[in-house]
Amino acid sequence: MNISMYQASVPRLANVLANLSGILDKAQAHLDARGIDVAALMGARIALDMYPFSKQVQIACDKSRSVVARLAGLDVPHYVDDERTLGELKVRIERTIAFIRSVPPERIDGTCGAKSLQASLVMPMADLCEAGSAGARSLESAARVAMSGRTAILVAHRLSQAATCDRVIVLEAGRVVEQGPHEELAAAEGPYSKLWQAWSNLRT
Repeated sequence: MNISMYQASVPRLANVLANLSGILDKAQAHLDARGIDVAALMGARIALDMYPFSKQVQIACDKSRSVVARLAGLDVPHYVDDERTLGELKVRIERTIAFIRSVPPERIDGTCGAKSLQASLVMPMADLCEAGSAGARSLESAARVAMSGRTAILVAHRLSQAATCDRVIVLEAGRVVEQGPHEELAAAEGPYSKLWQAWSNLRT
């Protein structure tokens, strides 16, 4: 089955963003039921050195617009990061979905922007999907199709995707700390090996 660059990008990004909007609905219901101030969630971080929740939603929208705009050879629309509520984040998501769906297939398929993926492929949305979910499988499948027969750079947090690459480069604090084939790094006792073991344990 052949899949076009448009099919591998716009519908899938729009679907993941719609799922993210649904998650925000559940988050709002939780806040309302527990009487929690929305500011607590907007600024929440799982780790001290990560972006707050609101920024991560903003980035998810920004990356989606960036991918589609660059594939289509368009300027990337700029949105001001001024959302203070979940409702405002949902509006940002809606605006992003409207933009990426406004780009027609012919503007993407066969353009220089699409062909540039022969050198670089970035799938920033894969980690918004639960591992093993239909959304995750769809995005991972789209990544495999887009990379087939090409030299590609796959930016991934999900190790199942990293394991399919010929060469894995591990970054910590913006620095390369390891690189090599998956099998070699997984067998070593370095950062990648520890991540792989932890990820494998979660799946068993």
